[in-house]
Amino acid sequence: QSSPHPCALNTITVTISSNVPLLQVVNYLNANKVIPSIVVSRLSVGGDANSAPTINLRTSKYYDGVSWHDNNTLFTSDPGTGGNGLAKYSYSNQTGEASVELYIGSHPSQLYSRYYMTANSNNCVDGISLFSFSFQVYNPSTPQTPAQAVSVGARGIPIPAAAMLQALGDNRPMYVRAGALKAAVSQSSSSPCQQNTITVSIQSDNIQLWQRCISKVTVSGLGMAQWLTSSTTSLSILSPPGFQSSSANVSIAGTVIVNFSPANNYLDVGQALQFTFIVTNPSFAVATASVPLVVVPGVGLAAVNASLLGGSKGWPGMVDQAAWTTAAIGQSSSFPSLSNTITVTLQPSVDLVQTCGVVVTISNLAGACFGNATTVPLRGTASSLFSSAANGAPSGNAAWNASSNSLVMYVMGSLPSSSTNIFSFSLTNPGSPQLSPVVSIATNGIVIPAMPMLRDAIPGNQPLMVRGLSRPWTFVGTASQSNAAPGASNTLTLVFRSDVPLTANPVTTVYVTGFVGVVMSDGSVAVQDANGPSSVFSASWLGSRAQLALTVLSQTLQDTNYTVKFTVTNPALPQSSPPLTIESSGGVVIQRSLLASAAGAAAPLLVSGPRLNGLSIVRKDAGTAYPGAQGYLIFTFTPSVDLAPQQGRRLSVVLTGLVGMVQTAGSVNVMSDPSGAFTACNALNSSNAVKCVADTALWEPLAASLSLSLRTTVPAGRVVTVTLACNYGVAPQEAPLIRAEVVRNFDGFVMSPTPVPPPPSAPGGGAVTAERQALRIFGSAVFTTKTIMQSSATAGGTNVITLVLRPAVALNGADGAAVTVSGLVGSTTASGSLRVYEAGSLLFASTAAWDRASGTLVLLVAAGQTIPTNADTTIKVDLTNPPEPQPSPDQILIQASGRVPIAASTMTVANGGVLPLKVDGVSFNASSLAIGQSSAVPLAVNTLTVTFSTSAVLTRLRSSVVTLQGLVGSSTAD
Repeated sequence: QSSPHPCALNTITVTISSNVPLLQVVNYLNANKVIPSIVVSRLSVGGDANSAPTINLRTSKYYDGVSWHDNNTLFTSDPGTGGNGLAKYSYSNQTGEASVELYIGSHPSQLYSRYYMTANSNNCVDGISLFSFSFQVYNPSTPQTPAQAVSVGARGIPIPAAAMLQALGDNRPMYVRAGALKAAVSQSSSSPCQQNTITVSIQSDNIQLWQRCISKVTVSGLGMAQWLTSSTTSLSILSPPGFQSSSANVSIAGTVIVNFSPANNYLDVGQALQFTFIVTNPSFAVATASVPLVVVPGVGLAAVNASLLGGSKGWPGMVDQAAWTTAAIGQSSSFPSLSNTITVTLQPSVDLVQTCGVVVTISNLAGACFGNATTVPLRGTASSLFSSAANGAPSGNAAWNASSNSLVMYVMGSLPSSSTNIFSFSLTNPGSPQLSPVVSIATNGIVIPAMPMLRDAIPGNQPLMVRGLSRPWTFVGTASQSNAAPGASNTLTLVFRSDVPLTANPVTTVYVTGFVGVVMSDGSVAVQDANGPSSVFSASWLGSRAQLALTVLSQTLQDTNYTVKFTVTNPALPQSSPPLTIESSGGVVIQRSLLASAAGAAAPLLVSGPRLNGLSIVRKDAGTAYPGAQGYLIFTFTPSVDLAPQQGRRLSVVLTGLVGMVQTAGSVNVMSDPSGAFTACNALNSSNAVKCVADTALWEPLAASLSLSLRTTVPAGRVVTVTLACNYGVAPQEAPLIRAEVVRNFDGFVMSPTPVPPPPSAPGGGAVTAERQALRIFGSAVFTTKTIMQSSATAGGTNVITLVLRPAVALNGADGAAVTVSGLVGSTTASGSLRVYEAGSLLFASTAAWDRASGTLVLLVAAGQTIPTNADTTIKVDLTNPPEPQPSPDQILIQASGRVPIAASTMTVANGGVLPLKVDGVSFNASSLAIGQSSAVPLAVNTLTVTFSTSAVLTRLRSSVVTLQGLVGSSTAD
């Protein structure tokens, strides 16, 4: 056979030979005709037999001993006629077997004849010829292995039926293989209310599946029992293209029966039949754990559990429970009575479609105010996906239910699960503080149970949270002023902020109270901000409460500083800064709190007593802080109020503690800026008869005080400088404590004594050193230059001693000033007068007094001459070095006498030099020493010649002696 598959069209091929000829017709004399036929029987075709009386022969041929020859006239289904290529077919319901009968056709006239056999050698042919024919039958629908072999026999010329030699395995006639089924299923969507394509795939990996025997395919356990109720649904056959179906039936809950029309199409081994049908998922969730069972009856296949096709959205019939993957809500403002934008972000786990009548409800918007509105406009990209009505007109709105504080929205089209959907709406916050309510969201149509919406962790961003419940609203601010002078015009500056916006509608009024001492008429007050007239506040003054009322003209921002400036006149008398409070009422009520005051003179309404600011006093020049020196003092101050003198009255700035200043009592000259501001008069007199002299002051030695009486007005804030020439006392002292005070004999400005410090820096720049401190007097002046050097270290030689001097104070010949240098020990120069020479000698007497024993040199400043402080003075004297070597003395001292003495101090030497009188020893130069003689004859006169040089000059005046030793043996007498 050709096919072992159930229900397959099977070609049976029969090959026979006989030992007798099988003729088409045998005519016996005086007898009936005998018509031979060949009968193939016991074909186990089961219940799927062909009902036709004849069947086509697929092939008919004979073998002549050499080759096969096709001949479609060999057989016929009509006895006694020519070959028509057909055979008779019959089937027995009792046995389930079929038989095929073939009659001999017209050619050849006999099936067995040596005549038709090809001659071989010697024209002798032995053996029998072979005949072959084939026909088709349908295999049974169920697997079988026939118990009986197929038989063949002949009629007419009787040949008893006998079992045929059969092929083995799949080629054994009427053997039908047992098959195994594979099935897989999938669905395209597990989302509620979505169109869902169910795909079923069946195949066998070892048999063909013939459509003629497959009347239906049953898929049960699809999980659709709860909702699939339609009786039929259209099918779509995906593969193979020619496989036909008639309908699909879903009348049994959770089961789909696919009916097929009979056809000779088949699925080959391993080829899948896929078909789909479309359903609409329900709006509710279906969770199935069952595996669909697939049954293909009629071909002996056992039912199998289906597997899942790749990409399936779960088992067919399974519907996801809809949920919110994102359901968040936030707000733009947490302040009372303000417009607030509520932003909602939604993303469902499945598409929420309009066909299911999806309604989204946001509940518990406690405190939300939409006025009398019943619909709320939505904004944002997702606003068009909602409507306030089921019919969808108009879109972009939501229905507001004030009684339940709920917002109801009907989904239009589809709310996609693939993206976040954001929309917003505006409301007015409640006027009182509250915590954010727990806002919930629920969905009907496609059911999503109510759940709390996600809120921001920051309380102020949580929906309908209104500040002020856990922490009352507050003001924070500062107050300052521009002028602390009594009676002066003063700009008060208030800078404040609130942690809640101040509304203009309803009107909010801010009250600032505590402006003690301000005298101002009740009523409107002009206020400014940092840039000009204020557009945020208007103001009015209520004197009985010392209060400024600020009416909000435009809504403020929270945590934003606002500036309010207004001008008042300070009280005439000093006062401390009063505390200022701030509060509000009306639209926004904020409890009273203190405004912080600026520090120092900027504290609001602090009225200072009159004072002299910037007090300082300093010595003008360096190098004058010595006993008896002359110099200048610079006194500086800035009055905080006008210093205005009155005729016949005293108004004086008095310096006390000027200890160490030597001046003649009475009027002294001063230099002042502004010029002419001061006089020595104790009472101002501007009459023509006796005028107070400008630029003078009154010095009182016993009180060590200097009175600077005002002659002209010095305005407040004007820097005043007074320069005073003075002589310093001769007694050393530290800088005294100098004080300044204001004295007047009429009402007004009086200032008690206040210490006057040095200024931050000295005149001309630099730090204020000790010598620049006012009236600081050192015990002695100093030499700023005091070097000494010598010209020769040769023993017994003349040594030029050079002195370079510069005193810190001038040394005047008129004061009997003299310079003494001591410590020049060892010189052989006799005591007496020494000539003084070099450039500076003109400033000294022509000779200096020299004392050899003490090594002291006294230089007297010439009459009418001054040793300057701004240049070095150089002089020279000659001394004779001692004849023997000596080191430098330990120190050489210099000092000065006169009006300003200079104490003894050590002199220094120039770089590389040594202190006089250092004397080196005299030595012979070894390289020059030589001695020779003129005769070596005994007792002869011998002239000795000596050659030498020394490191110093040898002179008679120095009593120099050269001694030769070792001249032994000469007979010359001593």
